[in-house]
Amino acid sequence: MRPNRGRGLMRGGIRGPIRPFGGPPGPFRPFIPHIPFDLVQCENAFPRAKAAPEEKAFTDALLKRHTDLTPSSAEQASILALVTKVQGILDNLVIAPAGFEAATLEEVRQVGSFKKGTMMAGRNVADIVVMFKTLPTKEAVTALANKVSDELKLQEPHEEAVPPRKRVAQNTPKTVVSLLPNETGFQVNSGEASVQCLVTTIPPNLKKLDADLHLDGKMMNGRLAAIRHARWFEENGQHSSVKVLIRLLRDLKIRFEGFSPLTPWIIDLLVYILFVQLKIVELG
Repeated sequence: MRPNRGRGLMRGGIRGPIRPFGGPPGPFRPFIPHIPFDLVQCENAFPRAKAAPEEKAFTDALLKRHTDLTPSSAEQASILALVTKVQGILDNLVIAPAGFEAATLEEVRQVGSFKKGTMMAGRNVADIVVMFKTLPTKEAVTALANKVSDELKLQEPHEEAVPPRKRVAQNTPKTVVSLLPNETGFQVNSGEASVQCLVTTIPPNLKKLDADLHLDGKMMNGRLAAIRHARWFEENGQHSSVKVLIRLLRDLKIRFEGFSPLTPWIIDLLVYILFVQLKIVELG
C-alpha cells in the first residue's frame, strides 16, 4: 500500500469545511411552499356576491299572517284585566299574609306567552308561577285557590247595588276558580280569559319533598325553569321582529306535525340566534 502523500483527506471522507464541535448553528430558513392566497389581491377573479333581492310580497304575506295570529284588542284587554286582579291578590298575600296560614308565599311572577308578548289569537290564557316558601301540599294549593276565589268575589259588583236598568248593559262576566289536574295549581276563568296559577317552591325545598305529601318535584322544577326563561326573554327578546318570528314558528308547529318537537324554549332560542347572528331585517 502506498503512503498518503499530501492528497488531503482520505478517499470517502467528509468534503467541505468542518464546523468545529459545539459551534453556533447555521441560520434557520423556513420552508414556504407557495405565496399565501390573498382574496383582496384577487378580487377581480372573485366578484362580490350580489345583494339578496327584496321579497316584498313574501314579507307582506308573513306580516298579514302575523296580524291574523295576534289577539284582538278586546282579548288583550280582558286577559290584562284578569291578570291584574289575580296578580294583585297574590302580591298582597306575599307582602301581608294576614288571614292565610296554609302556606307562605315567596314570589309571584308572570311567565309564558302573555309575559313575553307572544300570545296567539284564540288562546287567551296567561300563566303565573306562585313560589311557596313552605313545602307545597295539595291542601295548601286548595286553600290558596279558595282564598283567591273569596278575594275575587269581594271585588265583583253586587247585583243589589246595581240598578235593574244597568244590569243588562253592564254584562260583567262571572269569575270562576277551579283546580288544575292533580291539584298542582288552579285556574281563574272570567269570560273568555283564563289565568293559570302554577305552584312551585324555592329550590332548597326540592330535596325535602315527600311523594305522598307534596307536589311532584320534577313538575315544580320545570316551573322554576319557566321563571328563568321569562327573565332571559326580558333581556334578549324584546325586539318586535323576535316576537313576530316566534308567533310564525308557533303557527307552523300547530299546522305541521314535523314541527311538534319544538318546545317554547327551543323556538325562542332559535329565533334569538337567527336574529342576532344572521341580523334579520326588521319585520314589524
